[in-house]
Amino acid sequence: NPFSARSISRPSLTFDGRPRQRHHAIIQKIKDDYFLKDMGSTNGTFLNGEKVPADKYVKLGHNDTITIGKTNLVIS
Repeated sequence: NPFSARSISRPSLTFDGRPRQRHHAIIQKIKDDYFLKDMGSTNGTFLNGEKVPADKYVKLGHNDTITIGKTNLVIS
């Protein structure tokens, strides 16, 4: 199952102390690798400072930094 920054009745994840839109981005395991996909978010999802193209999977690597709003998530 992919990890998703989303909500059902209220946000399950918040960034910068504020909820993000319903489906901002997902991290999904495909075989032995993990991939990040922006779900068409308004302000975008960034990987190592570069904007992730909407609706495209980008492979994640060790020490990559995902940025949503002002929040950084480091892959370790």
